Formats: sequence, structure tokens, C-alpha cells
Amino acid sequence: MTANQVTLIVQVSGYTDTCDLAGKPVMNTSTGHYHVLIDKSLVNMYCTPTATVSMQNVTPGRHTLTVVPALNDHVEVEHNARSITINYQPTHLLVLVCSPTRPSPAHRRSRSFSPRRRHRLRPL
Repeated sequence: MTANQVTLIVQVSGYTDTCDLAGKPVMNTSTGHYHVLIDKSLVNMYCTPTATVSMQNVTPGRHTLTVVPALNDHVEVEHNARSITINYQPTHLLVLVCSPTRPSPAHRRSRSFSPRRRHRLRPL
């Protein structure tokens, strides 16, 4: 794969794919959404038939993309996960972007840096 993004086509069955109830308590298991992971790290939640995933900050080489159904409260239904392996060899590597929750090397030396709290996923 040489593109800097990949589009996954996801077909769900057994529940209705919706982001309207994401983050809410599970009242029944007939609705949910799915999570996309790269190498076991969460990328985002989706509730559409396609998920376009940026390869920003992904190093060239072999990677595993996983789609995991999730209940409204974000509990993953891991036994229904599906994975594919890709060989990412970009034509043009994207610029590395630092995470807002991780300090840059200069900030790590500063005592004034305090990392932001991580928040639960919310509907888009």
C-alpha cells in the first residue's frame, strides 16, 4: 500500500450501526458502532459503511488493521473483531505530528508541562 490513507469497507450484522448512542449506557445490544485499531492502538470510532484511516505517524512496514464492534458504552466485542495485514510503503511519507497528550522533547525537560487528561470517546 502506497497511499497515505486507507478506506475500509465494513459490513455489520446483528446490530444497527449508529453513533447517536455512543458513550451512553447500554440499554440493549441492538445498536452500536465499531472501533478501528492500527497495531492494537485505537484510531477512532465509526458508524458508517466505510472508514477512512489516515496513516499519519505510521512507520513504513507491515501493520495490522482491526475493526472491532463496540457497544454504546464502548465495550468492544472482541470475539467478532476482524483484522487485515497491510504492507505500508508510502510514496510520500507524511510529516510526523506530535500527540497533544505527550510532551515534545523540549517540554519533557520543563517542569511546567502537565499532560492533559484522556477523555472518553464521544459521538462525532
